Amino acid sequence: MNNQKLYQNYKYFLSILNTIPHGIYIVNEEHDIQYTNAVIENNFGPVSGRKCYHYFHERKEACPWCKNAEVFSGKSVRWEWYSKKNNTYYDLYDSPITNPDGTTSKFEIFIDITRQKCAENQSEEKREQLNVTLRSIRQAEREYKQREKVLRLYEQIISATNEHMAFLDQNYVYQAANKVYLQAHQKRSEDIIGHSVADLLGEELFQLVVKEKLDRCLAGEEIHYQEWFSFPELGKRYMEVVYYPFFDLNNEIKGVIVSSHDCTVQKQNEELLRKSEIRYHQMFETNAAVKLIIDTVDGRIVETNEAARNFYGYDAETLTSMRIMDINTLSEEQIQQEMALAETAQRIFYNFRHRLASGEIRDVEVYSGPLQYHEKTLLYSIIHDVTDRKHAEQAVQELVAGKMAAEVIKEKNIEVEEANIALRVLLRQNKDIVEDLQQNILAQLEKAVIPYINLLRSHTLDDKGKEYLDIITEHVHTVGSSFIKKLSNPDLRLTKKEILVADMVRQGKNTQEIADLFNLQIRTVEVYRTKIRKKLRLNNKNISLTQYLSTTFNSGE
Repeated sequence: MNNQKLYQNYKYFLSILNTIPHGIYIVNEEHDIQYTNAVIENNFGPVSGRKCYHYFHERKEACPWCKNAEVFSGKSVRWEWYSKKNNTYYDLYDSPITNPDGTTSKFEIFIDITRQKCAENQSEEKREQLNVTLRSIRQAEREYKQREKVLRLYEQIISATNEHMAFLDQNYVYQAANKVYLQAHQKRSEDIIGHSVADLLGEELFQLVVKEKLDRCLAGEEIHYQEWFSFPELGKRYMEVVYYPFFDLNNEIKGVIVSSHDCTVQKQNEELLRKSEIRYHQMFETNAAVKLIIDTVDGRIVETNEAARNFYGYDAETLTSMRIMDINTLSEEQIQQEMALAETAQRIFYNFRHRLASGEIRDVEVYSGPLQYHEKTLLYSIIHDVTDRKHAEQAVQELVAGKMAAEVIKEKNIEVEEANIALRVLLRQNKDIVEDLQQNILAQLEKAVIPYINLLRSHTLDDKGKEYLDIITEHVHTVGSSFIKKLSNPDLRLTKKEILVADMVRQGKNTQEIADLFNLQIRTVEVYRTKIRKKLRLNNKNISLTQYLSTTFNSGE
């Protein structure tokens, strides 16, 4: 009869262990596994008579790191272990327990801390977060008086945890509470046991927050929630609370196991991180510089800011569905090589050519560096459009056919500029003198500049270079004219580029020819022509821009 009662107690104890959401197993000194709960078998499979080192580690002999020697000497050991079988980090609690027959076994609890480990890697602010502690239960003392051996074993389990744990009956009355729970509320056991949750927490908090969740748990649902609670000495603390329905041997719900732990620091760190992420996103999104965040694995564009979407001509959804290979004109292999250099910070500055949604190719300078995000390495890239600067540099290179001739022209241009300064001073004095000076300056240019232009023309030049020289020659002949002077009138508000385009239009150049001369897109030249017509107030007039410039701003005037 005693054996049968002991068996029932043992079976009851096992049912308790199976309600605990963490892995539990018991092993003897010979590494024979005496018990595993459902969590262990769900994660590692059936034991099938295997030793613990074979079951958990696929080894043929005891593990070098085995804690059995310490545990069987009477010590409790806490350590971390990473399982390659299921890619999971565990916080392990090993304690010696005395079996009913007087022998000693090792009782080990597996707590999954993978999520916490990942959180530690994501942010230094989340470092050293609260260790996930054992969620156990403590059964009502009334039910355990007849199960003394099981109760002693259970008390050893409870003593190993630092979580707030309690057991409530169906009437929300405390039947048990561990030491941590009592200390947090600054209560003795007799001040809590036999009293209701409303007595401890207050009727208002009980009705508004707790009761509805306890009722759901008593109906069979496992409840998880987080809430602020006030404690006598600790003040307001943010607690993660879990309610587990407690089943008796007849599989009937007889109460609620309460397990909670303080996650205030984690909550505060998460709030700081959230605010930091908001600030970063605002800085990233509203910054005028073109910015892209790129996945180094496949080149996928992960995030873009408004400046990037405006520059490339795509909306956010389209741009983040693309890869950098869709924009960069280099081959995929070349791009992967460059990303590898940027990922290891071996190189941060690049010159690339990027393709816009319109098909236009733009020269860009890219500053790119590694960015760690959720255990992934991304590239944070800032892009500067240098197309106009490149075109200007190219134009200068094409115009300079020979160093000596270029230097001479430069010197003569200085002389021309000085002469123009003198001319502007004299113009204020007398119009007739101005006209004479204009003729004299033109004559000087014919003698001093044209010979060197002709000398430059004798060098080998391509067609575009020759056309540039023709433009320079034309401008030298028209220095004394009023065309440029009139277009430079501040009232017209024409830019230097618009004046150059207007001069080309006056000379009879079409849009394609102007685009080729200045290395511009045809669409850009058309925009310049539209702006010139608007500033000259020709928008609603049926007159060609060439005709108007030739008659109204006659270079011969």
